[in-house]
Amino acid sequence: MKRINILLGLFFLVLLISCENNDYLLDGGVHSPYVDKTTFDFLSSHPELDTFAYLVDRAGLRDAVNSPDVTLFACTDYSVRIYLRMINNYRRAADPHAPEFTVDSIPQTSLDSLRMYIIGQEVVREDLNKEGTIYRTNLNDSAKIYLTPMDELHYGYKYSDFMRELPEIIWYSRKRGDHFDAWDFNPITIADEEERMRETDEKVKTRTSGIITTTGIVHVLDGMHPMIFRKGDSGPGI
Repeated sequence: MKRINILLGLFFLVLLISCENNDYLLDGGVHSPYVDKTTFDFLSSHPELDTFAYLVDRAGLRDAVNSPDVTLFACTDYSVRIYLRMINNYRRAADPHAPEFTVDSIPQTSLDSLRMYIIGQEVVREDLNKEGTIYRTNLNDSAKIYLTPMDELHYGYKYSDFMRELPEIIWYSRKRGDHFDAWDFNPITIADEEERMRETDEKVKTRTSGIITTTGIVHVLDGMHPMIFRKGDSGPGI
């Protein structure tokens, strides 16, 4: 049994490394980073991104994501479902008979927050590093984009024990507190839990990066990311 577990672990490691080396792939999708579609058409045609596309359209952001040289950090449909589940769980804790909150229930004020994922210039791997680069978003605030190695701090596993060169992943970060965190910042260094929540940036890694559409660049965020960084205890705010 121990030998089987080791073999399985090696199999998944090879699979992970393979995916990172082909960072334009989306679950066995295209075999080239180039997609002969606009950014919006790519989203709406992909079964794991089409709900997000629907929300982009509802938000009135179709032209924004299709603008020349724009970079979009796209949420998967699973990220949308996590967002909806958090809201429904909160509402039904207060009222078990509360009606289902759906994608059509999201108000325009919340849809406007999708602008945080739009950056008005190309964000490509070659221009990034672990120190991070700050970009202006369509929400008129800032996001910091990092290219970090798969180290123990970020991934919980010490890949350096058996890998000479660590794969690098693009991270999207939003500032909390007065300044952006350093790439190797460890939240555990802040002892007070409330202060830690206030000061630790919101970060999400990309699951797929470097998709080149006819209008710009798409990086797909990890599926466990709750859309617009919704928190489970955020209250009725949506």
